[in-house]
Amino acid sequence: MVAAVAAIILVATAAIFLCAALYLFLVSLSVAPPLAALLAGLAALILAGLIMLAARMSPGLRRTRRRSGPGNDGNVDDLAARLGGLAAEQLNTEAQAHPYRTFAVALLAGLAVGASPELRNMLRKTLKD
Repeated sequence: MVAAVAAIILVATAAIFLCAALYLFLVSLSVAPPLAALLAGLAALILAGLIMLAARMSPGLRRTRRRSGPGNDGNVDDLAARLGGLAAEQLNTEAQAHPYRTFAVALLAGLAVGASPELRNMLRKTLKD
């Protein structure tokens, strides 16, 4: 995960330098600076669109949903993930059915966490592990 974030940062930095080089090249050809900036920006957008198009067309990068039926050998992590998914679906259904109550509960929970240092420390310790 860290390597992917580093790669994204490096690619973004390289794209910035390439756009700056294109801008300076166009300005050196006596193109007006605003037009050069527009052309460099359009080139970056076109490149980003081509990358997204290539990613969508690539068959190896498509996500497939894996479902394990009741007959499959599953471990405790799979069971916990399925139970968590079911709980999330149920909470989402309830939240959509009662949006004002959901807002009030979220507001009160936020106020409680903001007002109580002990509760914040407990949540921090729980989420850190």
